[in-house]
Amino acid sequence: MEAGEGDESEDLSVKILAGSIIRQKPNILAAHMKTMLWQSVPKGVEVDYFYINDLDPDEDFYKESRDVLFGYDQALVGAH
Repeated sequence: MEAGEGDESEDLSVKILAGSIIRQKPNILAAHMKTMLWQSVPKGVEVDYFYINDLDPDEDFYKESRDVLFGYDQALVGAH
């Protein structure tokens, strides 16, 4: 085998899926989202995010938490 032949290590990357079911108050949710944004991701690592909105519309904090979740949605898309 010649040098470089069969060497697929350059094409390999690590994929990470980070996600959760969301049922939190806005301050806790915002703190979580901020920590996701400042994570350091090494070269060759791809991170995708998947959050499930399971907020109860009858909760007092429903609208605020929903706004936090959707506000960070676009920020996370290009973060890493």
